[in-house]
Amino acid sequence: MSQLTPKKIIIFLIFISGLVFLILNFLIPAPPKKLVMVTGSQSGAYYPIGLMFKSELARYGIELNVIETNGSDENLSLIRNKDSGVDLALMQSGTGSAEKYPELESLESLFYEPLWIVFNPSSFKELGREPHSVTDLKNKIISIGTAGSGSYQLNQAVLKINELNPINSTFIELNSEDSYAALKEGRVDAMMVVLAPEAELAQRIFNDSSIQLMSIEQAYGYPGRLSFIKPITLKPGVLNIVKNVPHKQKMTIAPVAELVAKKDLNPATIYLLMSISKKYFSKPGMISAENEFPANAGLSFNLNEDADNYLKSGPSFLFQYLPFWVAVWVERMLKLSLPLIALLIPLFNLIPSLTDYRKKLKFANIYRDLKMIEQGMRDHQDREKLSKQLGDIDQRARDLKVSDFHTKDIYDLRMHIESVKNRLMTGP
Repeated sequence: MSQLTPKKIIIFLIFISGLVFLILNFLIPAPPKKLVMVTGSQSGAYYPIGLMFKSELARYGIELNVIETNGSDENLSLIRNKDSGVDLALMQSGTGSAEKYPELESLESLFYEPLWIVFNPSSFKELGREPHSVTDLKNKIISIGTAGSGSYQLNQAVLKINELNPINSTFIELNSEDSYAALKEGRVDAMMVVLAPEAELAQRIFNDSSIQLMSIEQAYGYPGRLSFIKPITLKPGVLNIVKNVPHKQKMTIAPVAELVAKKDLNPATIYLLMSISKKYFSKPGMISAENEFPANAGLSFNLNEDADNYLKSGPSFLFQYLPFWVAVWVERMLKLSLPLIALLIPLFNLIPSLTDYRKKLKFANIYRDLKMIEQGMRDHQDREKLSKQLGDIDQRARDLKVSDFHTKDIYDLRMHIESVKNRLMTGP
């Protein structure tokens, strides 16, 4: 094998560096430094969450553009559009499905978004009791939210299950604030709204003694019909201890707020988003236990594999003990090492064979030319010309660089050259 020289080492290092660069950038790309998230209106629950993610991601040098939208429907439309540039979307579960949108994946559910059915007691006097099922709303005027909102979508599904329709009931499309005002003024008999219990409007509704919160006693019948729904039991005082709201146990149903991404989102970005969510959403809430969220429950789309691993096992060793970008590079290099080793081992095994073949080829060429000198001697060619050619062959032999293991081959070659030279000088 030929000896390593500084030039050969530099060429080899350049080759390896180029190979590493190509694999890292095309097969194992780094997390993007810019992301786009669609949320909802600035007055809703999702927009502040988007701003929280924006602030947290900025600490890692990642810029998040938070876009205000009209709600879950628009968010779904934007994230599934390949040309929209949207990477992430917050939406209410049940907005889409894996069957319809296989290009999307759920990362996690963040919190419950209960359905609150609030009614004006004077509108239900003929019942002789409090309404306790959606069917009790038949023939009433019901505010169901605005088209495109999460409330509207869920309400449509719930009303359909209970066989309420525009023929046997009156549906009014109002936003949450206007629904509340219309209920207090007696323009509607009931309102159906999806709100986090901590929301300011929800607290106003709970503390308003002129209206009442309906218990959905059939809550456990909904998950079998709407897979993204969970029944929620509201114990006395859970919504307001001081005013004992509710004053007795009640039931409702709840979808979840979920974080949805396109399938090609970088795994390291997913780990970072999950760790931020863990920090903010694992705390106990009015209707959720500590560490109940983030979770994989109630999701609309297939759960992302990296998100699933995080939810089951937490962050990987690297992301747990190393700064984010250091962990990113170490993980990328580890992922690179397997294909690189698989490539380099055959290459290293091949190099000695190629080097040995190259050496043998040089020896073979010299012996071929030496044989032509002998043939020229037999053909009585010009000996001066043959002597000059033999001198060139001798110089080529002297310039051959081989390892110490092949020194004998060099001496054998030069001995053969010397033998031909002697025969050329002494004549036939």
